[in-house]
Amino acid sequence: MDPKVADAMKSTGVRLSRGRGNMWDAWLGFNISHGLGAVFFGVVCIAAGVYLEALSLPKPVLLIPALVGLMYFALAVRFWFRVPAVGIGAATVFFFAGWLMY
Repeated sequence: MDPKVADAMKSTGVRLSRGRGNMWDAWLGFNISHGLGAVFFGVVCIAAGVYLEALSLPKPVLLIPALVGLMYFALAVRFWFRVPAVGIGAATVFFFAGWLMY
């Protein structure tokens, strides 16, 4: 990242924070929180897969990870880089395949 851009973000306030925050902190917070959300989603899906028989979830509920995967895929195609988009796309295909085979 260009240091001038980072400096400009650090010196630009965020209207919603009423002078207590800047664009740099907002940008970092947004990326970290959404990254943690993606990791948490993955952990929940892995745990559900490991304990699937014990959970005995109805088939429609198991479609939720595939739908969330589609939303993440749309975000990845529009806003992120190619590697995350390919990985999320593959995971979403696997979610749908698993749902169909369940």
